[in-house]
Amino acid sequence: ALLAANEVMMQALSITGSASYVFLSVLIFSAPVLLFDAYENVPMARRLFWSIAVLFSGLLAFGLLRLATAETQVQAGINLRIIQPNIPQDDKFKPENARSILERYLEMSSRSTEPGNLGLLATTHLVWPESAFPFILTEQPEALAAIANLLPPGTSLLTGAVRSDPRIAGQERVYYNSLYAIGDEGQILNAYDKVHLVPFGEYLPFERML
Repeated sequence: ALLAANEVMMQALSITGSASYVFLSVLIFSAPVLLFDAYENVPMARRLFWSIAVLFSGLLAFGLLRLATAETQVQAGINLRIIQPNIPQDDKFKPENARSILERYLEMSSRSTEPGNLGLLATTHLVWPESAFPFILTEQPEALAAIANLLPPGTSLLTGAVRSDPRIAGQERVYYNSLYAIGDEGQILNAYDKVHLVPFGEYLPFERML
């Protein structure tokens, strides 16, 4: 949502949810048109504009208050390393790039950023982005083995990946946009499937009709 571009205004998401917040964004950013005299009922239009202005002020006040009263806690013993390679979208999902993409993640993850830096040895959680691989991770044991070789004892990998249930004869295969937690032995500890998918990007609305 346009309103959620800063930490103050995004606080209202905690009570509205993303869908309602998108509606509020459109409502607020389109409100200035109400000030034009092209409307037949100018007083009503202006009252509506000021009502929306009050709504915007309320969201702003809520965000400021929530940030001012929030209790922050630091979790001791957590050291993150976040990797985001600059891989063009056109290349990211080509199966022939699978090996080079994985090798790039492995190399960047193990890189020391400065002399004396312990790299992954001082990392508790390594984080890779959404849809990191152009393949089904669970069907590539060599990829899981490479991840196991990368991770020091006690370090876990959190990575986005496409997940699919095992093939069943005569049934169409279902795919998921998922998050995997992978242990230092290359074992998948847990998985979470994304619930709210992006229309036309991650699923086709009214698929049977279209």
